[in-house]
Amino acid sequence: MDVNNKACLINAAWGAWYPKGTDRLVRSAIYHGWEHDILTWKNEAINEYFDPAQPYTIKAAALVEAIRRGYTHILWADCSCWFVDNPNVLMNIIDDEGGYFIKSGYNLAQTSADTDLDWACFNRDEAETKDEIWSCLFGINLTTVSGDLWKTIFLDGAERGVFGTSRHHNNASQDERFLHARQDQTAASWAYHMAGFNNVREPSEHLEYYTERTKESTIVLMRGM
Repeated sequence: MDVNNKACLINAAWGAWYPKGTDRLVRSAIYHGWEHDILTWKNEAINEYFDPAQPYTIKAAALVEAIRRGYTHILWADCSCWFVDNPNVLMNIIDDEGGYFIKSGYNLAQTSADTDLDWACFNRDEAETKDEIWSCLFGINLTTVSGDLWKTIFLDGAERGVFGTSRHHNNASQDERFLHARQDQTAASWAYHMAGFNNVREPSEHLEYYTERTKESTIVLMRGM
């Protein structure tokens, strides 16, 4: 990575068990040799992007704060994540490819409310062809055109209410393909497609849901506390 660039891992926690998840994540990053900075916030209203009524805006707030501090390569990990192998592999991908993204298994026709489609300026038929990405673990390289555009669209979603939808069906669409919306994940997914990325990964490559690592390629485990 260019010496003029600055890289960091970010995480933010708000209430419940989440601060303990932050501590676990940080310990695991250090143990497995993380080579860059770490920024975390626990039960803090980080900046104007955070709206407690829409808790997942805390991810937008954390991203903005890292950018304001001059970071160009940013990896977000949820409080449910911890590292079981070298996390620098993920930062290398972010540097090489402009971002790091993982498929959720859904498509955006299933997880975009009608209001989300209006915001993204796509219809549900188009959304059905587009993978949803996970927002539990993602990274962005702001020195690239696509990375910078992703950031702009993601933050616009935070400001325009995309992070405020329901995780239940909630009659957010009458289309039979719609299942539920996913707040920050919906915004991150549309930002991925609208920014022109084409490097989404299968979750099985680096991430597992279990308490024990079962594959050699696994870098991150994910589970609540």
